[in-house]
Amino acid sequence: MALSLTSAEQRRVADAIRVLASPLACASEEEWRGLATEHARSATGLGSGVLTMADERGLEASTDGVDPSRLAAYAQFFPLLERCGVLARGLHLGVCTRREIYGPAYERLARTAYTQDFLPSIRSYDALSFIVPLVSRPRALADVVQLTLSVTERGRSVAEKQRQLGHLLYPALTAGIDACTAMRSTRSRLCATLDATGLACLVADRAGRIVHRTPGLVALCSREPKREALLALASRLALSFWSEAPTPRAALDGSAATYALSATEVHDGRDAYCVVAVSERRERRSGPLAPEAAARLGLTPRQAEVAVLLAERWTNREIAAALAISVHTARHHVEAVLERLGVPRVEVGRAIRPL
Repeated sequence: MALSLTSAEQRRVADAIRVLASPLACASEEEWRGLATEHARSATGLGSGVLTMADERGLEASTDGVDPSRLAAYAQFFPLLERCGVLARGLHLGVCTRREIYGPAYERLARTAYTQDFLPSIRSYDALSFIVPLVSRPRALADVVQLTLSVTERGRSVAEKQRQLGHLLYPALTAGIDACTAMRSTRSRLCATLDATGLACLVADRAGRIVHRTPGLVALCSREPKREALLALASRLALSFWSEAPTPRAALDGSAATYALSATEVHDGRDAYCVVAVSERRERRSGPLAPEAAARLGLTPRQAEVAVLLAERWTNREIAAALAISVHTARHHVEAVLERLGVPRVEVGRAIRPL
């Protein structure tokens, strides 16, 4: 059957292909998902749609608002529904309908609880699914990306023309998913780089949502009784980073330490993220070195500050956090101080404040 399109339909299809294939043109992956779903729905003439990425579980998301007393029973039903779907996906990768996905498994599903909730919709409301595999042989929901566009009228099936339109859009969706996968890989390398530093950091998106925590931060939080309040403060700092809101400052009553938080912006090639570094801040036990003493020792004002902290056995990382400088710069100052004083690190206290 030849596909015939009006000029208006041709424009909608062209717009959908452009959006589906161009996630990098959007400010974020979330924005692209919304636009891609809307344009695909418009181009095919179908109703509501949902684009489920590989790190989400659409079945669990559908339980929002369900009475807690029924949630346990639903949870028993979901694994079977997922297994049936994944089994069918292995046979129907690409563009297919809901009835093609769940039809072969209908009898198995009919013997489960809550069939009155799920099976009537499977049988009565059809949908067009675009299934993009992320691996050569998908075996779980995490191995595929699925865009589902539903028929809104009971009893109606996906029309042949809508299926053909779906085949037109599928290559563009595949290209868009490939671009998103590449960007996620870039973000993973960014997070791996942060992990390797050993710093206590979190990565947050523009909405203030924490998308990654380094092992250093996990270790820090494990010994902090007020860890949730600390993470909430870091999230607020990330959220204020891109707005005109005042930088949050709050004391964590009952916390195990005093912390210094600093934020910076990084990019993964498309999306912008805020990296918040969290460091334990030690309180200085002694006052600053007198100017005349620093002059006598040949130390600059910054080196005098570093010398006082060395005398209290602070590490380079702690010195960097206290003076708001990088660890590399702190190490440079420490080496300069030790060279100027001509003593090892453990003897700095005696050198600057002799008895």
